[in-house]
Amino acid sequence: MPLYLTSSGNEENKDKEANIKADQMVANHDPSKRTERFHEDASHPPKQHLTHVDFCNRSSLFVSFADLGLHQLIIAPDGYDAGVCLGKCPFPLQSDSTNHAIVQSLTRLTDPQVPEPCCVPTNHEPLTDLFHESQLNVVLRKYNEMIAQTCGCR
Repeated sequence: MPLYLTSSGNEENKDKEANIKADQMVANHDPSKRTERFHEDASHPPKQHLTHVDFCNRSSLFVSFADLGLHQLIIAPDGYDAGVCLGKCPFPLQSDSTNHAIVQSLTRLTDPQVPEPCCVPTNHEPLTDLFHESQLNVVLRKYNEMIAQTCGCR
């Protein structure tokens, strides 16, 4: 049975249609018709109850330019909070997930070898630093997409 993704312009109807299609997909699943998607042996631990902190979210990740050996080039800042996305993306996904992640999550319900969608940065901010371009030149430069601001399941 095909999965239809529709857009009616009405968010409430769209959610109902997606839930109906997902329910039909799970109810009509025939395990004998499943094709192998991965060749590796996938053993999955039993499902556990997740706490709020287990779900996909942003945590701090401080990057020190001295630790990276860049302190001779970069004048300021000494480092920055780059952020890191951690956590699980279990079914049902949050509303900010992509259609691909939703379909992947639904497929995982019928085939546990399909991996969960991944917790990744969804919005970034730039980082501005001051560095030595040469012995005589100091440059202020903006690097795009250096700081993970928000995270989501993709």
